[in-house]
Amino acid sequence: MIFRSITLALFLGFPLFVFSQKTSYEDIRYFDIKLAGVRIGEMKATKTQQDSSIYYTLDSKVSFWFFVSVSVDYTSQALYQNGKLVYSKSTSKSNKGNYGSAIVWNKDHYDVDVTNYDYSNKKSIQKSISHNVATLHFEEPKQVKELLIDGFGLMTPVTRLKEGTYQLEVMGNINTYQYKDGKLITANMYSKLKNYHLVVKEDDN
Repeated sequence: MIFRSITLALFLGFPLFVFSQKTSYEDIRYFDIKLAGVRIGEMKATKTQQDSSIYYTLDSKVSFWFFVSVSVDYTSQALYQNGKLVYSKSTSKSNKGNYGSAIVWNKDHYDVDVTNYDYSNKKSIQKSISHNVATLHFEEPKQVKELLIDGFGLMTPVTRLKEGTYQLEVMGNINTYQYKDGKLITANMYSKLKNYHLVVKEDDN
């Protein structure tokens, strides 16, 4: 019943999951977004947990010059119930266009609807998902074999390069994540507009 209710709420335009009781746990992390060593924005990553439900959000805003001025506001939301992804939704708004993705559990598979810059995907995913990109901001993927790349609606393998360093392949491009004491400290990220560097803020290390 909870899956059906959340799915319906998502399609009715209410993607945020609201806990009915007092939140038992919340973790917030902040990252600088850098391009060629220059800070161009910030990301706020939030993990909220109550009982068997975990809700993740990623919020970022960047502004940079790429022949013309480019501004991007990005939001990603994901809800897990008993360790299983119920839905993931992301939106990207920029002066280059607005794009989004929705991956929603439906009985025995995930419905996928992705519209991105020069890319779209509506192919369903026929397996249960236990990790997505948002989870990487809070936990080192030591035992994770594959995860969801939300913005593409695709599953991708997680490759361990060395102690604390992991690699994901995104449409032939590489994302690299580096951890210290189990926490993400830096990541090199692929983007359709311009690759960027994610660095944890010093006071959040």
